[in-house]
Amino acid sequence: MVKRSHLEITPWERIQQMTEAVDVQELTAEKAMGIMQEVGKIILREPEMPQSMKAAIELLCAVIRFQTKIIVGQDSKDKEANVRLETMANRLQEALAMRRELEMEIEESMVDPVSKLMNQQAFRRYADGFFNYHKENAKPLNFLLVDIDFFKSINDTFGHDAGDAVLKQMGELMATTLRISDFTFQTTRNGISAEKGGVPKTVGARDGGEEFAVMLGETNLDGAKKAAERLRTEVEKTDFILPDGKTINITICVGVAEADFSKDENFGALRKRTDLALYESKTGGRNLSTLSSHGESGEINFEPIKADSRKTARRYEKSSETI
Repeated sequence: MVKRSHLEITPWERIQQMTEAVDVQELTAEKAMGIMQEVGKIILREPEMPQSMKAAIELLCAVIRFQTKIIVGQDSKDKEANVRLETMANRLQEALAMRRELEMEIEESMVDPVSKLMNQQAFRRYADGFFNYHKENAKPLNFLLVDIDFFKSINDTFGHDAGDAVLKQMGELMATTLRISDFTFQTTRNGISAEKGGVPKTVGARDGGEEFAVMLGETNLDGAKKAAERLRTEVEKTDFILPDGKTINITICVGVAEADFSKDENFGALRKRTDLALYESKTGGRNLSTLSSHGESGEINFEPIKADSRKTARRYEKSSETI
C-alpha cells in the first residue's frame, strides 16, 4: 500500500491521527499544549468539518484534561502548565461551540421557511456536486421538477396565507412520499461528501414560487417514474387544509429525466431537459408526469408516463371559494 505524505493528509485526518496517538501514560504538559494549539488552528481555519471530527476533538479534550490532573498530582511544579492547559482546553471547547452556532446559522440559511425543504439558493449550490458525484462513481441519477397546477389562482382566490399553507403541506408530503434525506451535506472539490450516514439518496428543494426540485440519487429510470407517479397521485388525493379550516384539492405537473452522462455534460443540461418535460406536462393537460430522454440522433424525446386515472387540474376562482 502506498503511504500518503503528510501534505496529502487532510486536516481532519490529522486530528484523527493525533487523537488515536495520544498515550495517556506518556502525555506531558508540553505535548498536550502542542496538540491543542494545532487542533485549535485547524478548527478555526478549515471551512468543512465532518461530524465525526467534533466527537474526536471532544474526546481529545477530555483525555488531556484528565491526564493533566494526573501530571499535577505527580509534580506540583506543573501547576502553572496545568492552568495554561485548562485555559487552552476551554478555548478549544469555545471554538467548537462557535462552529456549532455557525453551522446552525448556515443550516437555517439553507432551509426554505415555508416548505422546510432546501431553498433554491442552497439547492443550486449543491446540485452540481450531487451530479458530479454520481457521474464520477457511475451511479444512476434522476431529476424531477414539480409544479403546482394553477397555483396563482389559489393565492388570488384564498389569499397568500392560504398559498403558503399549501406550500408547507406540499413540502411535508414530498418529504414523506419521496423519503427526502437530510439535506445537510457538503460539496468538495471532487463532488460531494456527507456528514450523516453517507451521501443523501434523495434531495428535495423548493426551487422558487410553486416549483420544487428533486434529485433521486442511485435510482434507476423505472424507480424515478414510479416516484413521480407516486407523488402525483398522493397530491391528487390529499385534502390541503387552509388557515380558515377549509380544504382544497390540487394537482401537479412533473418533469422526469434520467442523467445520461455521455450526453448531459453537467447538471445544467439535465435540468434543461427536465424543464422541457415539465412544460410538456403543462401543455399536455396538467396533472401529468412526462419523461424526457435523448434520441439516437441527438433529439430530445418526450413520453407521458401512463396513469390509471387522472383528475382534471382545477383553476380556482373567487366564485368557487367553498369546495
